[in-house]
Amino acid sequence: MANYKPVSHFDAYRRFGSVCLTIRHGIKEMNMKHKVYYKIILAVTLLDLVLLTACIPVCHTVYPLKVKNCTSDTLIIGGTCYYSIDSIPYFLYARTNVGSMVIKERGTMEIKGSFIPPDSIGIASKAIVLDKDFGYKGYFFIIKLEDARKHTWNFICKNKLYDVLVVTKKMADENGDLIEYKPQPAK
Repeated sequence: MANYKPVSHFDAYRRFGSVCLTIRHGIKEMNMKHKVYYKIILAVTLLDLVLLTACIPVCHTVYPLKVKNCTSDTLIIGGTCYYSIDSIPYFLYARTNVGSMVIKERGTMEIKGSFIPPDSIGIASKAIVLDKDFGYKGYFFIIKLEDARKHTWNFICKNKLYDVLVVTKKMADENGDLIEYKPQPAK
Protein backbone atom coordinates (compact mmCIF):
# COMPACT_ATOMS: atom_id res chain seq x y z
CA MET A 1 0.00 0.00 0.00
CA ALA A 2 3.00 2.24 -0.12
CA ASN A 3 2.42 3.18 -3.79
CA TYR A 4 -1.23 4.06 -3.34
CA LYS A 5 -2.12 7.69 -4.00
CA PRO A 6 -5.50 8.94 -3.01
CA VAL A 7 -7.44 10.39 -5.94
CA SER A 8 -9.73 13.30 -5.42
CA HIS A 9 -13.28 13.25 -6.74
CA PHE A 10 -12.49 16.09 -9.12
CA ASP A 11 -9.53 14.24 -10.60
CA ALA A 12 -11.59 11.06 -11.04
CA TYR A 13 -14.41 13.00 -12.73
CA ARG A 14 -11.96 14.71 -15.07
CA ARG A 15 -10.42 11.38 -16.09
CA PHE A 16 -13.85 9.76 -16.52
CA GLY A 17 -15.09 12.74 -18.52
CA SER A 18 -12.16 12.57 -20.93
CA VAL A 19 -12.79 8.86 -21.39
CA CYS A 20 -16.46 9.61 -22.11
CA LEU A 21 -15.50 12.27 -24.65
CA THR A 22 -13.12 9.85 -26.34
CA ILE A 23 -15.83 7.19 -26.49
CA ARG A 24 -18.37 9.68 -27.86
CA HIS A 25 -15.92 10.83 -30.53
CA GLY A 26 -15.24 7.19 -31.47
CA ILE A 27 -18.97 6.46 -31.67
CA LYS A 28 -19.50 9.45 -33.94
CA GLU A 29 -16.72 8.21 -36.23
CA MET A 30 -18.22 4.70 -36.19
CA ASN A 31 -21.66 6.08 -36.95
CA MET A 32 -20.26 8.00 -39.91
CA LYS A 33 -18.54 4.85 -41.19
CA HIS A 34 -21.71 2.80 -40.68
CA LYS A 35 -23.78 5.40 -42.50
CA VAL A 36 -21.44 5.18 -45.47
CA TYR A 37 -21.56 1.36 -45.40
CA TYR A 38 -25.35 1.39 -45.15
CA LYS A 39 -25.57 3.76 -48.11
CA ILE A 40 -23.27 1.53 -50.16
CA ILE A 41 -25.25 -1.60 -49.26
CA LEU A 42 -28.53 0.15 -50.08
CA ALA A 43 -27.18 1.35 -53.44
CA VAL A 44 -25.90 -2.12 -54.36
CA THR A 45 -29.21 -3.72 -53.33
CA LEU A 46 -31.21 -1.25 -55.40
CA LEU A 47 -28.90 -1.79 -58.37
CA ASP A 48 -29.37 -5.57 -58.06
CA LEU A 49 -33.14 -5.17 -57.98
CA VAL A 50 -33.12 -2.95 -61.05
CA LEU A 51 -30.91 -5.40 -62.95
CA LEU A 52 -33.01 -8.40 -61.94
CA THR A 53 -36.29 -6.82 -62.93
CA ALA A 54 -34.79 -5.79 -66.27
CA CYS A 55 -33.92 -9.43 -67.07
CA ILE A 56 -36.91 -11.26 -65.63
CA PRO A 57 -40.35 -10.50 -66.99
CA VAL A 58 -42.67 -9.30 -64.27
CA CYS A 59 -45.65 -11.16 -65.66
CA HIS A 60 -45.70 -14.05 -68.10
CA THR A 61 -48.94 -15.57 -69.30
CA VAL A 62 -49.19 -18.99 -70.92
CA TYR A 63 -51.96 -19.12 -73.48
CA PRO A 64 -53.45 -22.56 -74.12
CA LEU A 65 -54.09 -24.00 -77.55
CA LYS A 66 -56.90 -26.53 -77.35
CA VAL A 67 -57.51 -29.48 -79.66
CA LYS A 68 -60.94 -31.12 -79.52
CA ASN A 69 -61.17 -34.83 -80.28
CA CYS A 70 -64.22 -35.10 -82.60
CA THR A 71 -63.70 -38.82 -83.24
CA SER A 72 -64.98 -41.95 -81.53
CA ASP A 73 -61.41 -43.04 -80.69
CA THR A 74 -59.20 -42.16 -77.75
CA LEU A 75 -56.20 -40.26 -79.09
CA ILE A 76 -52.67 -39.37 -78.14
CA ILE A 77 -51.74 -35.97 -79.55
CA GLY A 78 -48.24 -34.54 -79.66
CA GLY A 79 -47.64 -30.91 -80.57
CA THR A 80 -44.52 -29.37 -82.06
CA CYS A 81 -43.38 -26.58 -84.38
CA TYR A 82 -41.36 -29.05 -86.51
CA TYR A 83 -42.76 -31.33 -89.18
CA SER A 84 -41.22 -34.41 -87.57
CA ILE A 85 -42.94 -36.82 -85.21
CA ASP A 86 -39.63 -37.42 -83.41
CA SER A 87 -39.42 -33.75 -82.43
CA ILE A 88 -42.47 -33.83 -80.13
CA PRO A 89 -41.38 -32.24 -76.83
CA TYR A 90 -44.53 -33.31 -74.99
CA PHE A 91 -48.00 -34.68 -75.52
CA LEU A 92 -51.23 -32.81 -74.98
CA TYR A 93 -53.15 -33.60 -71.84
CA ALA A 94 -56.83 -33.57 -71.03
CA ARG A 95 -57.90 -31.67 -67.96
CA THR A 96 -59.27 -34.83 -66.36
CA ASN A 97 -56.11 -36.89 -66.85
CA VAL A 98 -53.23 -36.87 -64.44
CA GLY A 99 -50.04 -38.56 -65.51
CA SER A 100 -47.66 -38.75 -68.38
CA MET A 101 -46.55 -40.84 -71.30
CA VAL A 102 -42.96 -41.99 -71.72
CA ILE A 103 -41.27 -43.44 -74.78
CA LYS A 104 -38.69 -45.90 -73.49
CA GLU A 105 -35.32 -46.43 -75.11
CA ARG A 106 -36.33 -49.75 -76.64
CA GLY A 107 -39.14 -47.95 -78.48
CA THR A 108 -42.20 -48.99 -76.50
CA MET A 109 -44.66 -46.47 -75.13
CA GLU A 110 -45.50 -46.43 -71.46
CA ILE A 111 -48.89 -44.75 -71.18
CA LYS A 112 -49.87 -43.32 -67.80
CA GLY A 113 -52.16 -40.59 -69.03
CA SER A 114 -51.89 -37.84 -71.63
CA PHE A 115 -54.57 -39.33 -73.80
CA ILE A 116 -57.63 -37.50 -75.08
CA PRO A 117 -60.93 -39.43 -74.83
CA PRO A 118 -63.65 -38.94 -77.47
CA ASP A 119 -65.33 -35.52 -77.38
CA SER A 120 -62.68 -34.16 -75.00
CA ILE A 121 -60.21 -31.32 -75.27
CA GLY A 122 -56.42 -31.62 -75.12
CA ILE A 123 -54.36 -28.63 -74.05
CA ALA A 124 -50.94 -27.42 -75.21
CA SER A 125 -48.97 -24.21 -74.80
CA LYS A 126 -49.66 -21.93 -77.75
CA ALA A 127 -46.16 -20.43 -77.59
CA ILE A 128 -44.46 -23.81 -78.00
CA VAL A 129 -46.57 -25.12 -80.88
CA LEU A 130 -46.98 -21.83 -82.76
CA ASP A 131 -43.45 -20.45 -82.51
CA LYS A 132 -42.83 -17.10 -84.22
CA ASP A 133 -39.42 -18.29 -85.45
CA PHE A 134 -41.22 -20.93 -87.52
CA GLY A 135 -43.82 -18.63 -89.04
CA TYR A 136 -46.50 -19.34 -86.42
CA LYS A 137 -47.09 -22.78 -87.92
CA GLY A 138 -47.41 -25.89 -85.79
CA TYR A 139 -48.08 -29.58 -86.19
CA PHE A 140 -50.12 -32.00 -84.14
CA PHE A 141 -49.25 -35.65 -84.57
CA ILE A 142 -52.30 -37.75 -83.70
CA ILE A 143 -52.02 -41.42 -82.77
CA LYS A 144 -54.91 -43.69 -81.84
CA LEU A 145 -54.53 -45.14 -78.37
CA GLU A 146 -55.18 -48.68 -79.66
CA ASP A 147 -52.27 -48.33 -82.12
CA ALA A 148 -50.01 -47.04 -79.35
CA ARG A 149 -50.87 -50.05 -77.19
CA LYS A 150 -50.33 -52.58 -80.00
CA HIS A 151 -47.15 -51.24 -81.59
CA THR A 152 -43.78 -49.78 -80.65
CA TRP A 153 -42.91 -46.14 -81.22
CA ASN A 154 -40.51 -47.05 -84.03
CA PHE A 155 -43.20 -49.13 -85.79
CA ILE A 156 -45.72 -46.29 -85.52
CA CYS A 157 -43.21 -43.80 -86.99
CA LYS A 158 -41.98 -46.14 -89.73
CA ASN A 159 -45.45 -47.18 -90.92
CA LYS A 160 -46.97 -43.72 -90.36
CA LEU A 161 -49.75 -44.93 -88.08
CA TYR A 162 -50.49 -41.33 -87.22
CA ASP A 163 -52.29 -38.38 -88.70
CA VAL A 164 -50.87 -34.87 -88.97
CA LEU A 165 -52.93 -31.77 -88.23
CA VAL A 166 -51.30 -28.56 -89.47
CA VAL A 167 -52.27 -25.47 -87.49
CA THR A 168 -51.47 -21.82 -88.19
CA LYS A 169 -51.81 -18.81 -85.91
CA LYS A 170 -54.53 -17.41 -88.15
CA MET A 171 -56.51 -20.66 -87.88
CA ALA A 172 -56.15 -20.68 -84.09
CA ASP A 173 -57.13 -17.01 -83.73
CA GLU A 174 -60.23 -17.42 -85.91
CA ASN A 175 -61.52 -20.29 -83.78
CA GLY A 176 -60.70 -18.83 -80.37
CA ASP A 177 -57.67 -21.11 -79.91
CA LEU A 178 -59.88 -24.21 -80.26
CA ILE A 179 -58.93 -26.60 -83.06
CA GLU A 180 -61.33 -29.43 -83.85
CA TYR A 181 -59.75 -32.65 -85.07
CA LYS A 182 -61.93 -34.58 -87.49
CA PRO A 183 -60.17 -37.36 -89.41
CA GLN A 184 -60.09 -37.02 -93.17
CA PRO A 185 -62.16 -39.64 -95.00
CA ALA A 186 -60.12 -42.39 -96.66
CA LYS A 187 -59.50 -41.78 -100.35
